[in-house]
Amino acid sequence: MCQLGQAVVQQLFETFDDKNLRGLITWLPMLKEDDAEAARRQSELFQESRVSKGWDAERRIGDLFAQTLGLRSTAWDVYLLYPPGVRWDGAQPPQPAFWMHQLPEAMGADAKLLLNADRLAGELRLLLDEAARQATRPPDTVPPASRPRGHAGSALPDVRLWRRLQARLTPCLSRGSGVYSHSQRRGARGLRMMGHRVRARA
Repeated sequence: MCQLGQAVVQQLFETFDDKNLRGLITWLPMLKEDDAEAARRQSELFQESRVSKGWDAERRIGDLFAQTLGLRSTAWDVYLLYPPGVRWDGAQPPQPAFWMHQLPEAMGADAKLLLNADRLAGELRLLLDEAARQATRPPDTVPPASRPRGHAGSALPDVRLWRRLQARLTPCLSRGSGVYSHSQRRGARGLRMMGHRVRARA
C-alpha cells in the first residue's frame, strides 16, 4: 500500500467518527515484491474497527473494477465511495458515487480525479450528510430519485455489495483488529469507502 494513500484514508477515518462509515481495503500483487505476507505487515500499520482488509492474489477484484471504471488494465491505487443501499446485482460492480486514483493517464484514468485528500474528504462529507438526512425522514417522504436501490423504508443499506466483495478476498490476513475474515463483520453496514490501494510493500 502506498504511504500517501494509507495516510489519506487513515485521516478520513480519524476525521469522520461516524458509525455509518465502513471501509474495505484490498491488496493486490502489482509489483514483484507484493505478496500476502507484505500485505499482512502493511495492514497492521492501520488498525480501525470500521475497516475490513483482504488480499486478492489473482487480482479478480481489481480486474472487475477496471471494467466498471473504464480503465485499460487492473484497477489499483483507487479510492471509491459508495452511499448506503448500493447493490451489486450484475456481473460487474456498480459505479461508485465518486472515486479518485493515483494512476497514469495511459491506464485511461482521468487526470482530474488524481487523489486529493481535501476533495475526497469533501465528497465523503456530502455522502455522510445525505445519509444522515435520509435516516431522519419517514420512508414515504424520501424522494424516489434519492432512494437507493433496495430501499425498503429503512436508512440501513443493502449488504449484498459488501458480501460479494468480501467473498472474493482471501479470508483473514491476520487476526488483528479490523482485518477481514469470513467470521467477522458479516453484516457490515453503512456508507462504504473502498481503497484498492495495493502496493503491498512494507
